[in-house]
Amino acid sequence: MLKHELEISVDQTYFWTDSMSVLRYIANDSKRFRTFVANRLSVIHEGSVPSQWKYVDTQNNPADEASQGLSIDAFLKDTRWISGPEFLWENEEMWPQQTHISTDIPMKDVELRKVAQVNQIDYRKPCKEVDSLISRYSDWFALKKAIAWVLRIREVLLDRSKMKKAGLTPQKSKPVVLTVKELEESEKAIILCVQQQNFSSELERLTSNNGLNLSKGSPISKLDPFVEDGILRVGGCLSRANMPESAMYPVILPKKSHV
Repeated sequence: MLKHELEISVDQTYFWTDSMSVLRYIANDSKRFRTFVANRLSVIHEGSVPSQWKYVDTQNNPADEASQGLSIDAFLKDTRWISGPEFLWENEEMWPQQTHISTDIPMKDVELRKVAQVNQIDYRKPCKEVDSLISRYSDWFALKKAIAWVLRIREVLLDRSKMKKAGLTPQKSKPVVLTVKELEESEKAIILCVQQQNFSSELERLTSNNGLNLSKGSPISKLDPFVEDGILRVGGCLSRANMPESAMYPVILPKKSHV
């Protein structure tokens, strides 16, 4: 807009920010961000390139006058708000030296959107067995135990088959008590089975091509969904909330599902 309205020609354009996080977001082209940040990055990338973005420290940043506030007297005497930082009146060689901007973004960054993780275990394989058992149970814990036994037997048989083919002696049987991990894997298998039956196209779209956004025709598109460890979860703005991750990002299940 400024280039269009100004009657003088503009050879180069620079953008200044005092946020290193913003600079990392702009320079990064491999991570996916939550909707709020992703929309703004899209606008930034349409109108500029990362090399145009520079870092300005707080001492030289006139935007602080507006964000941090000044008294009326101080504001009237303030020249930086009108004329900008002093270094911009100097030749470019006198501008603040720019430090290298790393494109590495910590995985714990709250603005990062979680993506699918590829696991060695494919929970779709026992989906038929899981589906046949789901309707037989009205108790969640009982269902988890039943599925856990199915998955254990399946794993034992697969191990024995591999050992036999390799000419080795099968290992001893596992204890008769289910472990916490087996129950957790059972719950994951149940959820994955239900989601694959009801949201197969959404799962495929979100786990391919770096996680494309869903079409508006999807019944779960408004939930800002993402895939974590193969499971569809609700996105949203609760990433900073002081609550368990399972509560921040609930699992998505179909409305009329028995589960």
